[in-house]
Amino acid sequence: MATAANAITSVANVQAAPGYNSGWTTAQIEAAIDRVSAFIEAYTGCSFINTTYTAEKYDGDGTRELLLDHYPISSVTSLTDTPTGEAATTVTVATELLIYSQEGRLKLKSDATSVAAFTADDQNISVTYVAGHGAAIANLPADIVAVATQMVVTSLSQNATGVTSEKIGDYSVTYDGKPVSDEAQGVLDIYKRNYLA
Repeated sequence: MATAANAITSVANVQAAPGYNSGWTTAQIEAAIDRVSAFIEAYTGCSFINTTYTAEKYDGDGTRELLLDHYPISSVTSLTDTPTGEAATTVTVATELLIYSQEGRLKLKSDATSVAAFTADDQNISVTYVAGHGAAIANLPADIVAVATQMVVTSLSQNATGVTSEKIGDYSVTYDGKPVSDEAQGVLDIYKRNYLA
């Protein structure tokens, strides 16, 4: 078994971390890395390892802006607006679109000629894009790799005795009433997307 493509830390990082137990198998470490990486991405809403999202669908709302599900945005390959019963309109990414990478937000330029605003309709916007901080763990922010490593070690250390609850869908685990340390929580909160009401 190997870690998932979105792994935020590595077996080598865990083996070099304080608290590492040489009795843990590689398979146990890899499974914990996958669980922790999925938790971090779900909690923050942030993609860390570059991932391609193909033809992701969004509702148009009649404005020039679109908030994507994953961020930071590395690149946008295509964007189309296909209102119900009408032909698709392709937005020229290079000349008609502003990309606010860290926010995960796209905005049509005021002089865009393909569409003036995203048509208000259900699931009419299709976007193909890449989101993430880099192609490999070495490209990720050091603080998030350190937190992921710490969480893996904590997860494996407390697996036998400290788990007080676990949820499978959108993975969640709680250790002795606390899902992560205060220090780790602070780092995760730096990367968490905050939606404005």
